[in-house]
Amino acid sequence: MTMTMLNKPAVALMLGLAAMSAGAQSVYRCGSVYSPSSCPQARIVEVDDGRSEAQRSDAQLLAANDKRLGNDLQRERLARDAAEKSAAKAPAHAKPAKRAHATKIRWFKP
Repeated sequence: MTMTMLNKPAVALMLGLAAMSAGAQSVYRCGSVYSPSSCPQARIVEVDDGRSEAQRSDAQLLAANDKRLGNDLQRERLARDAAEKSAAKAPAHAKPAKRAHATKIRWFKP
């Protein structure tokens, strides 16, 4: 993925996760790609996470909540789109229901 495809918080999160799992490993930036292995003209990126454990767990809870909320909103949108699509398939002018035919009234003639 390129930097233009990701927003800065996503890149920061990826780097933070890489730092937590990598421990003291170095992270290199090769153009717009981040990697644990060096490449020509690579720059070392500082990925030290200065947050406390409580801050990290709060951030993970918020991210999980945001993901759940996003999934809920997506389900609602898909259901709404499906309802609109099925409503569009219905005929534009439905015929009125047929009425029962009345019997002819024969008038009494004296």
